[in-house]
Amino acid sequence: MPKSAIVQISGKQNFVREGGMVNLSQLPLSVCDTFYLNHLMFVNIDNQITIGQPFINDSAYQVKVVVLRHVSGSKLNVYKMKSKKKTRKIYGNRCKLTRLVVKSIGTKSARRLKSSVLFKVQKKVRSLDPYPNYF
Repeated sequence: MPKSAIVQISGKQNFVREGGMVNLSQLPLSVCDTFYLNHLMFVNIDNQITIGQPFINDSAYQVKVVVLRHVSGSKLNVYKMKSKKKTRKIYGNRCKLTRLVVKSIGTKSARRLKSSVLFKVQKKVRSLDPYPNYF
């Protein structure tokens, strides 16, 4: 069974799996930045389940993610109409998203991260796109 976790990112809770992808509202990071998530609520590693109240102890686990690319979400159309007045208006919006790839879920390394920081940019990955033929 793959490793999985529930993390809180930008005030939203997301279910992530190792090797999977997550779309979030746009983060101020560049492509191929690597950072760690430390607000974990649930972790499943080899059927060893850890549940936080509400978060797991900060020194226990971390999720390593890489920024894959910045994309636009699906188009949201809003149609406004007033009956019997011949007034019609269509609005459209595409929200900006950041696509993340979950590299690993596991225990923290010996290097300590600050608990008050949601993510910390560590280093740039050398390859331009971890999954070049995925899209």
